[in-house]
Amino acid sequence: MGRAGSAGAPSRGGRPSTGEAVRTVLAGVRERGWQHLLELVLVSVLWFLCLLATISVAAVPTILHKGGGILVAAAFGLLPLLFVGPGTVGLFTAVDAIWSGENNGPFDALRSFFRGFRRRYLRSVGLSAFWALIFVSVYANVAEDRRLLPAFLLLGVAILLLYLVLFFLMVNMYLIPMLAVSDLSLWRALRLAVWEAVANPIFTILMLLGPLVVLIAGLVVRALFPLLLGGGIAMFGAAALRFAPLRHPGLPELPVFDAPLDDDADPGGPAG
Repeated sequence: MGRAGSAGAPSRGGRPSTGEAVRTVLAGVRERGWQHLLELVLVSVLWFLCLLATISVAAVPTILHKGGGILVAAAFGLLPLLFVGPGTVGLFTAVDAIWSGENNGPFDALRSFFRGFRRRYLRSVGLSAFWALIFVSVYANVAEDRRLLPAFLLLGVAILLLYLVLFFLMVNMYLIPMLAVSDLSLWRALRLAVWEAVANPIFTILMLLGPLVVLIAGLVVRALFPLLLGGGIAMFGAAALRFAPLRHPGLPELPVFDAPLDDDADPGGPAG
């Protein structure tokens, strides 16, 4: 598999425009999403089952209130860290295999999911713990200080928090696929993901619109939520890492299909 098969597909030697990269991603998501719909549903359901571990957090206040002990409450509070991060990385591993042409059926998708879950387990748990620590710290500070701030400052804090949430999503658009497909350390992958998010703000935000549409569809039609949300998010995230207009030299080289992704591609090359 080479990188030079599809029109507008980025390569390390060139810098395609944001529009070319977005068109390539949309064409690929449409084509491969339809061809591998069953695989996407299977890995989405597995990912949704991993997300169910977050229900345990709701039991923490009850445990503390009834005197269940700090250790028991901490165990329930930390349970999501053991499943959500690894499940998300497993999801992206399976979807990246779809992009690279390695998943040829449902069993291949399942094997890819569990392979990513197992091989990247410690790094993905570390990533979950890192983001959870930041989230708890920010939440604790905002909840404590908001009563002391005047209204106009609260508006500024709200805008800042919205920006931080957006930047968090932009960074993870590259970070999680990077952990799924490479052996980079967590900290090096985080630095590269931040670099990509800062270097490609428009492209990254446009890539986030895809998962947002899938999320809205899942909220409107509840049955679609566990069936398509994970696969929809991962399809755009895996594509963003492959087709970002500006790619850092330290990013892993990722194969793509040699077949063109859109009707404008010229399989014969430039006309003579």
